[in-house]
Order: sequence, then C-alpha cells, then structure tokens
Amino acid sequence: MTPEEFERLKEQEKAHLRQLRDLKSQHRDVQRKTSILDALRKLARPDIDETHDEQVGKLMQDAAMSEARLDLAMEGQDAVDLAARDAEQAEALRRAEAESLVRQMKGELGVADAPGGRGPAAPADPADDKTIGRAAADDERHADEPERPAKSIGRPRSS
Repeated sequence: MTPEEFERLKEQEKAHLRQLRDLKSQHRDVQRKTSILDALRKLARPDIDETHDEQVGKLMQDAAMSEARLDLAMEGQDAVDLAARDAEQAEALRRAEAESLVRQMKGELGVADAPGGRGPAAPADPADDKTIGRAAADDERHADEPERPAKSIGRPRSS
C-alpha cells in the first residue's frame, strides 16, 4: 500500500467517524425531546386543567364583586353596612369553597389523608391524656406533705 492510498483511507475513515458522531448526537437529541414530550403529556391532565380554569374564573368574579362593593361603599354610608354584611357572607362562602376545592383536588390527585395526619380535631378528654411521670393527682396528694431533705447514702454534705 502506497502512502497516498493510506492517507486517502485515513481521510475516509475520519469522515466516516465524523458522520457517525453526528448521527449519535442527533439520536441523543431525539431521545431528549421524546422524554420531555412524554413528561409534558404526563403533566397534562384535563380534569385538573378544568378545575384550574374554574378557580381562575371564580377569582376574577370575586375581584369584580369586590370592585363593585368598593364603588357602592364610596357612594354612601348605607351602602357601607350592606357591603360589610356582603363581605362577611362572601368570606364565609369563600372559605367553604376553598375547603371544598382542597378536598376535590386531593381526590383528583389521589392524595389520601395519612392515618396520623391532621384531620378534624376531636374533643380532648382529660382521662385519655397520657403522661410520663406523676399524674396531676399525684402532685396534689404530695402537696400537703412537708418537704423533706433529699435522701442520701453515707455522710451528709457540709455546706
């Protein structure tokens, strides 16, 4: 093999390796784009999107209502009392809707309350309280006894 043939073969091999490197790069790019699209498809959930759109609509409606109440309040004192009552009712309604929304979204996402999670608080029963050490009744029983010096083994300490 002549040196010219060797150089020609060497250049062909280099061109082939460059082409192979470019193809591998294109393949990695396509795989990356595919994984991104798959992740986006998994994120797109129409039921949650509808809930989101509904809540945005409610927020816009609430903002319009607040603006209207402000206009009424500026018109006169009688409107202020009415607006205050409306605001209290709207706040109570908003809280109820917020709680309902939280429950609905947890249901849609499949989130269940954990067994030790925070739920509605049960009334506390003092008999069910468990403590470490003496109970309150023990403290009361010993309260009427005179205080004695601490017991020790051996000679008493001198101060």
